[in-house]
Amino acid sequence: MANSIIDADLDKMLQSVEDQISTLSQSLPNMVDVGALGVISKAPYKLLIIRESLIWRTEELARSAIVLWKTDNNVAAALLVRGVMESVALQHKLYSILKGREALTSDSLDDVLMRLLMGYKNDKAFPEAINIKTLVEKLAKKIPSFSEIYDVLSEIAHPNHKGTANLYTRLGHDQFNMLITKNSDRMAFVKTTILSGMNASLGLFIGEYNMIGEEFEIWLTELEKF
Repeated sequence: MANSIIDADLDKMLQSVEDQISTLSQSLPNMVDVGALGVISKAPYKLLIIRESLIWRTEELARSAIVLWKTDNNVAAALLVRGVMESVALQHKLYSILKGREALTSDSLDDVLMRLLMGYKNDKAFPEAINIKTLVEKLAKKIPSFSEIYDVLSEIAHPNHKGTANLYTRLGHDQFNMLITKNSDRMAFVKTTILSGMNASLGLFIGEYNMIGEEFEIWLTELEKF
């Protein structure tokens, strides 16, 4: 009975994930037209490029992750879902910037947008990238479970015990040898964590993507027109 309940929950969660991926796939933009914005400031143009690039990235990661999940390639799926969660954290930062725009000068707003748009970690010719771990931690202050799932997926993503020997070994029947194979019992936990993390993350992403769109329209009314 317990296993059938778990399977039903996974089926429901899988359907939710697939529905959300479909929503992303049907919402992919193909252009940002600076002239159509009708304002002198370039900041809205930059913000939109970040937003629309993120939805393309997130859709690709999520769509690929669910294919891997269905074929029991769970470590590979975990890496991609971790990437989805990082997209969520960056988009949350973008929404925070938009909502807090009145506290920013035009220069400081441009600086942070350029760091999100053009940031590099180790190339001084570009703006310094904002540390994604910092963004994850800031989002986790509002949603503690976000960090908990991200940390589990990070352990799996790294080639340490959690993501290597823990998942690909099990004791032989006589307990005097170690079989090198997928450990189905441990993989089951990973499989559930991946799907749970993706379901929650896609819900957050779609929600804030739409909220950015609504706030963006208000912002345009505040800016000087050309």
